[in-house]
Amino acid sequence: MDWISSLPDDIIYHILSFHSTKEAALTSVLSKRWRNLFALLPNLRFEEKDFDYRDSDFGIPWSFIDFLERVLAVSGNSPLKKFSLNYRQNVVDSALINPWIRNVLSRGVLDLLDIDIITKSEFSLPLEVFSCKTLVKLKLGKGFVIAMVPENASLPSLKTLFLDCVRFYDHQHGCSFEALVSACHVLEEISIVGEHWEHWKWCRTVSSPTLQRLTIDCEGSNDSIRSDFRSITFDTPSLVYLKYSGFVSDKYPIVNLDALVEVKLTLALRKIPHNGNPTNLIKGLRNVEIMDLSSLETLKGPLHYNGHGQGIESVCQCLSGYNFLLSCPVKVLEITKFLGTKGELEQMKHLPEKLPCLELVKVLAYATDEEAKLKLAIDLLMLLRPIRIISTIKKFALKHRQRNDAARVNRWICNALSRGVLDLNLYIAGNYMYSLPLEVFSCKTIVNLKLGMNFSIGMVPENASLPALKTLFLDYIDFSGNFETLISGCHVLEELTMHDNAWDHWEQCRTVSCPTLRRLIMYCYGSKTFDLSRRKTVTDGYPIVNFDSIVEAKLILASSKLPQKGSPENLIKGLRNVEILELSSFQTSETFYSFRESIPVFKNLLHLSVTIDPSYCCRCLPFLLKNSPNLRTLLLKGPLHCDRSWHEPEPVCMCLSGLESCPVEVLEITEYKGTKDNLEHMKNFLEKLQCLELVKVCACETDDEKKLQLTNDLLRLRGPSKCKIQFEFIPS
Repeated sequence: MDWISSLPDDIIYHILSFHSTKEAALTSVLSKRWRNLFALLPNLRFEEKDFDYRDSDFGIPWSFIDFLERVLAVSGNSPLKKFSLNYRQNVVDSALINPWIRNVLSRGVLDLLDIDIITKSEFSLPLEVFSCKTLVKLKLGKGFVIAMVPENASLPSLKTLFLDCVRFYDHQHGCSFEALVSACHVLEEISIVGEHWEHWKWCRTVSSPTLQRLTIDCEGSNDSIRSDFRSITFDTPSLVYLKYSGFVSDKYPIVNLDALVEVKLTLALRKIPHNGNPTNLIKGLRNVEIMDLSSLETLKGPLHYNGHGQGIESVCQCLSGYNFLLSCPVKVLEITKFLGTKGELEQMKHLPEKLPCLELVKVLAYATDEEAKLKLAIDLLMLLRPIRIISTIKKFALKHRQRNDAARVNRWICNALSRGVLDLNLYIAGNYMYSLPLEVFSCKTIVNLKLGMNFSIGMVPENASLPALKTLFLDYIDFSGNFETLISGCHVLEELTMHDNAWDHWEQCRTVSCPTLRRLIMYCYGSKTFDLSRRKTVTDGYPIVNFDSIVEAKLILASSKLPQKGSPENLIKGLRNVEILELSSFQTSETFYSFRESIPVFKNLLHLSVTIDPSYCCRCLPFLLKNSPNLRTLLLKGPLHCDRSWHEPEPVCMCLSGLESCPVEVLEITEYKGTKDNLEHMKNFLEKLQCLELVKVCACETDDEKKLQLTNDLLRLRGPSKCKIQFEFIPS
């Protein structure tokens, strides 16, 4: 079904507006309705790349001319928002361009008039451009000459003016540039880009009470005897952004930049006499908040002059002993091209010492060789090590294979602790021979602590206190000391992760006790023998399980080959308040089945996820469903049911019985096989789950015929009237 053709015209116009008019015209072959839709678009955009370059009397291909004039003719007087003409392949005659512009202006173009062409010499815009009441944005280029602006010129809606290599001349009634700007009563932005403005015959004044952004980008200007750099005036009291690139003028008689917030200057001194005096310009920048000096004269690049060039003073001389830095409030120093020379290192030594407020030094160094990189880093770190400004460290990460240098490693750690580190990440491969310094257990600033791996924490001081610690991650850490003492010293601990800690070999307490803990993750499959009862707290079970606030639980329990000494009954009962429960292994499900009498009533349980083993029934499922009176979503991860091809056939397995009272609304199966057995069980689900609203079925299938067969088989089954079946097929 063709959904696009049924859409309203306004929406189709909006879709087509993202393409050029020529591209939009290609849709005319779709149907009669589409034949002239492209010509009625509110945005017309003609680009040279859409046409062949052929010779013609007018310097542009006839196909381009014919198409553009046909579009303008077909569109009649329909209103326009934007008109854009981009053609730079050949020189264009005004005899063609001006009628097009007049046509567009007569239709009340609202937003944008963008004419980007290469014109013949002395090409002038039609005067109608200067009296358009609706135009908001005007872009002109390339090579227009605006020799005259009518006295009654008025562009009352124009907010943005972009001039690319456009030339202005004075005439008997005054400066055409000044007349144009004064005719724009709400002008907010001017961009002057390109060369030759030093050859303009104009008043050299930018004056506008409403102007907020001004860009003058004339880096390609010609520094010659004929160039005119006498003066420039900036009378712009509302200007907040100025980007000015070019040669310095002889003078700046008026500089009104009182509202300026950001300035970017790329200025060059001229080689000819009268080299320019930017004194007033510099004084006029007094209120800026952001300044970017982006040329050679502003010393952007290396930190220190290397002495190989000529004609440029030494940086050290111009900084006059660095004493002026003592009153400088700079907090961040950034160097974009650090070479690591002797002169740079000497200067770097002085700068941080004399900048009393410095908090951060960012260095971009040019080095590809690993040895050179290491040398640069060491030189800088050794230089900055004794300086007060780096006394505070936010994050300290150390990955180290400890051999016989534990003392040195501990010095590094203690150094970070003494500087108020917030995030401490230690990955020390110690082969259980390394011990942390005791200072770690009394740090007042650490918020996140990550410890790993293969080392022992033999002793935790009785007065251990980590008052700011919120996150603790233990990766293969052996606690032969007081784990409980450590946890009790963390007064605001919110998250504890214990990964492969082999804690079935811990010699002391196996208790996790913390009143503030909100997230607990324990992953301990690294044990050689695994005893469910020993895995958690003590050998003989779970004597205390306080999970009153628990919302989500994910369990992956494994059975031991050794005889069970304890029972997980208390653990199972402790989950009674969960809202989301995930049993992520067959052995977890079997544990729940073995202790099914302990399964509590899950009055808050809304989402149940059970992993199905392809070889075994999920015998705990009926008991879980029976005790979940408010269950809304049931997710079966794996096949709908185990493969019973080798069992005695039975209509419906007992593990899927007792569904009548289940309030499940959403059923999701992640590995639907579509077998006869699967279909029988799916039929059972649809018939028994009377509240079912949605069944999500994911099948590993790529063959289209089999996809269709699976879909049809399921859709033939009868279920609740409002139940929908949603399919997803993924490659196997």
